[in-house]
Amino acid sequence: MKGIKMAATIFVHGVIVAENTILTVEDGADIKDNKINPREAKELIGRGAAVAIEDHVGDIYSIENDITKPIEKMNKSELLTYAESIGVEADDSMTKAEIIEVINAQDEE
Repeated sequence: MKGIKMAATIFVHGVIVAENTILTVEDGADIKDNKINPREAKELIGRGAAVAIEDHVGDIYSIENDITKPIEKMNKSELLTYAESIGVEADDSMTKAEIIEVINAQDEE
């Protein structure tokens, strides 16, 4: 994934990122430079706040994966997979609400 296109306007690290903004994905990125790190990009995609794009030039981009699902609509298995993908500790003994809570807590850090 080379970038993401925001599907909603949200705060990211204290910065308002507007819907349709395109962010480049790279390690050590700074949101103030319209860049985001891969873990955060995956999290935004998983929450339905962004879609992955392969490449972009100005307003022209190609969608890599436009099938996203808000975290609240994920089933338990999807939540556990998502939690693992963003480095959040969660296990099968937890309820969906508990898994969502630890994922959201990770986002607030």
